Amino acid sequence: MKSFLKKIENHIKDIIYDNGSNDLTATSHLLNLAALVYGEALKLRETLYKTSLCKSKHLTCPVLSVGNLTLGGTGKTPLTIYLARLISGLGYFPVIISRGYGGSAGKNSGIVFDGKNLLMSAREAGDEPWMMANALDNIPVIVGQNRFQAGLLAIKQFNPDLILLDDAFQHLQLARNLNLVLLDSRRPLGNGKIFPGGPLREPISALARADGIILTRDDLNQTQTNNFLPEIADKLPVFRSTHQPCILQSLSCSSGLNNSCQKKTDAQLKDAKVFLFSGLADNAQFEKTITNLGCRIMGIASFADHHWYGPEDLKNIFSAAIKAKADFLLTTEKDYVRLNKGTEWPIELIVVGLKLKFIDDSFDIFIKNRLEQLFV
Repeated sequence: MKSFLKKIENHIKDIIYDNGSNDLTATSHLLNLAALVYGEALKLRETLYKTSLCKSKHLTCPVLSVGNLTLGGTGKTPLTIYLARLISGLGYFPVIISRGYGGSAGKNSGIVFDGKNLLMSAREAGDEPWMMANALDNIPVIVGQNRFQAGLLAIKQFNPDLILLDDAFQHLQLARNLNLVLLDSRRPLGNGKIFPGGPLREPISALARADGIILTRDDLNQTQTNNFLPEIADKLPVFRSTHQPCILQSLSCSSGLNNSCQKKTDAQLKDAKVFLFSGLADNAQFEKTITNLGCRIMGIASFADHHWYGPEDLKNIFSAAIKAKADFLLTTEKDYVRLNKGTEWPIELIVVGLKLKFIDDSFDIFIKNRLEQLFV
């Protein structure tokens, strides 16, 4: 049964991401019909806000939003961290607000990090807000599905210069001063259709609300990638970035204890036999990242995005890794957040993170200039 459901899931993904699937199948027709209805509803919603029949709420400080147009991971968390550090380095005091997807505290606004102390666990905050809180110094992180209420909490508790919204391009209820949209350069718009017929969260015309586009994982040359962008993007500044892997932590299996040990280097991983496990929107991208490090991948365990690992999951991972004779277990920073920190590792675990790097300094200059305009 699981195998059958997996085949259906993969078939739908092939259609959504246009991976050579026959667009005339019964499944694609059904998905396209649902997408048509959903797309019209989204257009109506946007029209209501444009005509002020639905009104966006305003906070008393500027609001900057990071979001995307497609489903899945485009690298919003690394960009939000990068942007928070950039803004802070320019002398402004930001507070990050995230929906807190997957966390128990998201329904009601709450403080994850007050700039000095972590006040929530990863399960309460959600994996991505907790990652941001763990990565940043002196920059508070708040979660809440109602971004306006979360913004009021941020202003009351911290009196920030500005609010930085994570994953909020579609959150029209809160007005913002700057809208940044991320697109994965490998497949910026997938098959160009709205979910569930494609990966788009809303019509391509929604890019008219954006102030700038950030292309992530940009391993292509500029001319090639620009050919994939819609005509509406011609009026927007486009910034190019890459995701660079970095080894964050190594956990020793000596004496069966979960002890930190000396971090491995890229050179030490080259040609090493590794077993991967991850629960991401795009697990294949993690596999590609590790392949580019020169590792010999002996096996992979893939899970759904935001998956929290239980004892049975880890038992199966350990068994498969030992059977494959792997030298190391490798996982992502986001997955590590969702692991029991008391786990005893039978094979050394290496945690791999991603750092966002822009091709040039044009993005930094753009943000600096926009902030100066906001605070004239």
